[in-house]
Amino acid sequence: MKVLLVSHAYMAKGVKSSVELILGPQENLFAMAAYVDQEAPFEKDIKKFLEENKNDKLVIISDLFGGSVNNELMKLVADKENVILITGMNLILVMSVLLASEDTIDDEIDEIIENSKKGILKCLVSDIEADVELDDF
Repeated sequence: MKVLLVSHAYMAKGVKSSVELILGPQENLFAMAAYVDQEAPFEKDIKKFLEENKNDKLVIISDLFGGSVNNELMKLVADKENVILITGMNLILVMSVLLASEDTIDDEIDEIIENSKKGILKCLVSDIEADVELDDF
């Protein structure tokens, strides 16, 4: 299974960097930055990636639902049975997808998405008990 992160500008590359800091190098994780080089439209790069990996299970994660990046991806993968397209990129989502099994990803994806949403919280110092030790990450 290969995982491709795609975002407006450099968010995808930053998330990839953060994931690899935590999980170590990921040979099946790729990142593309859209709209940073007008000479090379990202749609062309996506088409090339899809063609080169047409025999692989692909999970593509975009940054923003309704944004131009995700809208273009929806068009490009509409007929691709080997692709799962997810939007709303965050670190928990990407790490969870990478840690999932290719054999069960289709069955697990909805639960992975729900669990990644649980990491979005309003944090107040007063909500943290004094005896709780926080991780360095």
